[in-house]
Amino acid sequence: MRDLLHRILKYRAVIGLLIMLMVVDVFLVRTHEVIYTGQDYVDREIRYYLPGEYDFAVYGDNNKQCQIVISSASTGYEYINENYEMGDKVRLSLTDIESELEFGLFSDNHEITEVRKAVVHKCFTSKEKYTVILFNIFMIILMAVVAVYVKREKKIPCLEVVYSIGLLAVISILQLMILDAIASHSYDRDYMWMTYKWLDNTTCLELLMWNAIIVFGIHLVVMGLLKRPYISTIISTVILWVIAEVMLNYYLIRGEGFSISQLQLAGEAGQVIHGFSISFPWHMIIWLAIITLSAIICMPVLSTGYRWYGRLISVLLGVVILGGLYFKAEDILKPIGKNDVYILDWYYQDVGYYLGIVRTAPRAVEAPDGYTKERLEELASENQGHSDKQVSNPDIIYVQCESLYDLSLITEPDWNEDPLEGLYAMDDKPEAQVTYLLSPMTGGGTCNVEYEALTGYSYWNTDGTPYIDKLSEGMTSLVTILENRGYATTAIHTNTGGFFNRRAAYTLLGFDKSIFEEEYEQEHLLTEEDKVGIWYSDWATYKLLIDEYENRDTSKPFFAHVVTTQNHGPYTAEYYDGIDVNGAGDSEAKAKLQNYLNLSKLSVESLKQLLAYFENVDNDVVIVFWGDHCPGYNMFDITVDDPLSEVKSHYTPLMIWNNYGMNTQWPNVVSSYQVPEYLCHDLGIDTDVYMNYLYNNQVPATIGNVVVEDVNEYTDTSTWDDRQIKIWDNMWMLQYDRMFGKKYSQQ
Repeated sequence: MRDLLHRILKYRAVIGLLIMLMVVDVFLVRTHEVIYTGQDYVDREIRYYLPGEYDFAVYGDNNKQCQIVISSASTGYEYINENYEMGDKVRLSLTDIESELEFGLFSDNHEITEVRKAVVHKCFTSKEKYTVILFNIFMIILMAVVAVYVKREKKIPCLEVVYSIGLLAVISILQLMILDAIASHSYDRDYMWMTYKWLDNTTCLELLMWNAIIVFGIHLVVMGLLKRPYISTIISTVILWVIAEVMLNYYLIRGEGFSISQLQLAGEAGQVIHGFSISFPWHMIIWLAIITLSAIICMPVLSTGYRWYGRLISVLLGVVILGGLYFKAEDILKPIGKNDVYILDWYYQDVGYYLGIVRTAPRAVEAPDGYTKERLEELASENQGHSDKQVSNPDIIYVQCESLYDLSLITEPDWNEDPLEGLYAMDDKPEAQVTYLLSPMTGGGTCNVEYEALTGYSYWNTDGTPYIDKLSEGMTSLVTILENRGYATTAIHTNTGGFFNRRAAYTLLGFDKSIFEEEYEQEHLLTEEDKVGIWYSDWATYKLLIDEYENRDTSKPFFAHVVTTQNHGPYTAEYYDGIDVNGAGDSEAKAKLQNYLNLSKLSVESLKQLLAYFENVDNDVVIVFWGDHCPGYNMFDITVDDPLSEVKSHYTPLMIWNNYGMNTQWPNVVSSYQVPEYLCHDLGIDTDVYMNYLYNNQVPATIGNVVVEDVNEYTDTSTWDDRQIKIWDNMWMLQYDRMFGKKYSQQ
């Protein structure tokens, strides 16, 4: 028995290769999907499918001839409508991607029953068949070579190192398919999606290679840092899996793609993550473990481990691979038309998550082409202001309301009352205008929205988290512009001052006074009774604002920037104010949705109370109120499947209100970086070069490379002509000069 076990262990590499071959063949040959099981048959939606040939077969006990219909739910186009007998295969040819297929069985115009299951198989092309055959032949030859080598009494360590590295290259491809499926939250599409996403065309195969090289590079670095290849493979696989899990859960919680710059907010994430459920797709994790363990079985166990120079070469090679792709990703992706980042999560799904995250990783901010003192002075001269259009300076209140959003923009309402009806009704009053804010964020990133609204600078020009590392002393902002006009400036936020580095950021932006949760709680101005759930209510925040307003220095006009927290997730508080969601009693997601909608209604009611107060003050007052971002709609079981809805997930309510008859005519959609521009224009503040440039040149509302022209209209920057490109380039040049440059435009 001991001899048998020793012999088995001796040939573990061959056994491991055989297991790996079996795993690969399961993915490549036996790709199928059971899309229905049961007896009482209903219309069934078929999920996302790539172009190609597919065989459909339905199995059941009813042998009566019937009619099978396969059609597109989105367009109504019928791909197949023909007679059918149970168990037959029906060939479906798709020339384009189809995400909303449906099929049904009919007999005498009635759906038949007694259906056990329905199965779809992907048909191989000749090219794919030969690829699989050649791969199997290669693996068999490799197993034979390894078996012959194992029989040799004298081993060659260098050859074993080369063999281990080659093995890592192979499993990098296999692991990538699993890891990408986890990160892209498409693991419910089973083997077919994982396999044929990468076999669609030559471009997909090229992207597969680059993504696999990144996985391979990580394996090499870890292998070089450790002695044993099997231990290093386990550790590097765990690292890769953690990356995939982070990207998966970040999307599920926030509804947007994760980027490396978000690591700056790890501390903030730890404070708000409680109450959110974490997803672990165990069936995919098991597949990943099988692939990894089969590779480990194949690896030789070197008695002395790698020599130091071998380990150094491994680390250096891995670093060169990862570093080279970091700096050259744009050159790789541009020729195949994959360079522009559209919506981040969709971009990742298009180019692969690992290559995507390397491509979008933060880089040093470089001066734009043509950045010279002469050019900046020319821009400054062209956009100098003139005398003010009014004598008095009204008091200005900024209110950024946490997660206030109209979910009916992206899903059909399944609730009995519109929580924002009271806000939209204000648009009919002469003192208010209600429109949409184009937020740079969804699901989170509150500080990036207020950064745009306070500075007029586009977050997408700098990326990362500007509050943490991109603000500098003396940088012009709306706060400094107002202070130069004699305003007293105050920032109020009912969360800790360390969150998003706000205490330091508000100081750099120029606020005279910043007040946070710590100060209010110390002075007993905020108590547990002021909370709705785990966060302080909007009205509790507004009472603090009113107190500051009544105790302000009346010799100066007043500017306050107020950030609320009431509607922040998780949505587990049992707050109810009359809005009912169908299924809220049976579904956790619907219960969360109901909680969120009732909180939104409470926000509108609190806003009305705030406006009622300022209606009766003696001073002229302007209030600019907006929601910062859409909540992570995935937690409500809401999905977004089309580009327009994805863009609309960035629309939040925006209201401009005043008590003295100021006329506002803001566009239907306003980027948050345009808010200071339009506000300054309405108030007659045309003495700031940057704000003047934005207004004079009608800089558009954008997120990433998406250009929003109206509520239901958008294009992208690839459609811009030379004039539009120049306008945007000059805007960035002015922003760079003020944030990172010599401040020529301020002299």
